[in-house]
Amino acid sequence: MKTGNKGMDAMGLIIDNPYVKNGKWYKGAFHNHSEVFSVEVCINSMIDAGHDFITMSEHDKNKAECMDFADRAIIIPGFEQGKGENPHVVVINNWHRESRCLVTKTNFQDFINEQVNEGAIVILAHPHWQRENYWPNEYLEELHGYTGIEILNSSIIFSKARYDGEYDYMDIAVDLWDRLLSTGKIVWGFGNDDFHNMKEFNKSFNIVKAEKFTREHIVDAVKKGSFVVSTGGYVEDVTLEGNKIGIWVASSEREKKIYHAIGKKGKLLKESFTRDNYFYYEVDGTESYVRLHVLFESGKALFTQPFFIRKY
Repeated sequence: MKTGNKGMDAMGLIIDNPYVKNGKWYKGAFHNHSEVFSVEVCINSMIDAGHDFITMSEHDKNKAECMDFADRAIIIPGFEQGKGENPHVVVINNWHRESRCLVTKTNFQDFINEQVNEGAIVILAHPHWQRENYWPNEYLEELHGYTGIEILNSSIIFSKARYDGEYDYMDIAVDLWDRLLSTGKIVWGFGNDDFHNMKEFNKSFNIVKAEKFTREHIVDAVKKGSFVVSTGGYVEDVTLEGNKIGIWVASSEREKKIYHAIGKKGKLLKESFTRDNYFYYEVDGTESYVRLHVLFESGKALFTQPFFIRKY
């Protein structure tokens, strides 16, 4: 039996654990804008809210002045490629430069390849914004190599963007995430504020488990999937012991929680309603992946990244 980044058991299973074994947890925000508030106000607000790492991801341009705050937090360069109705891409760990207009599948794939080859994290932004298929299905089926998608985007959730002039459509994209994972794609889920104004601030963020508190280690951990998405909940650890995938949460034992283990096509594999701060799911070999979800009585939530299961 093996634990850590790969678990193996007597059933002949390999469980790929995205979480680094030894490290600490760091809170951060990847998708933020400063057209309403100054960079100084934005970054100071995030630092005051406990963010350890920050990216200012302006549309099609750089905010080099954000590096002035590198003595107070880890500042990771980034940008949001695209404006208007064409799908947007959030790029982390690279600077923007004049690039092609992203309209066709070919252009999107070339852009993804270019950014990944330069060491960037590439996130498909707000996939349900304005319409359910903001990212067309044909694009999602054929594009590859990107790091992940935004499963939560506070700007859309809290502005209650109108869909088709009739319905309130909230940008919670775990349905799309499960659909992509079920096709065998390795796609991480991200939670971002897409911060434009204070009603969106500090609502969705990522908590990364990294071996060291450096830009390089944070970026590397994110690429590996060593992070959780949060709407206010905090994690003590995500573990793999044998064939048990577990999560420890930071919470009062008086607070009730609903734990879910989710598998292929969004199937509910296990549910627990308890005050316990620990939950686990025991892999039986029928799953292609397992991810955990925690809903706190206070309304907060946590989402782990998927553990992929295969036979050897």
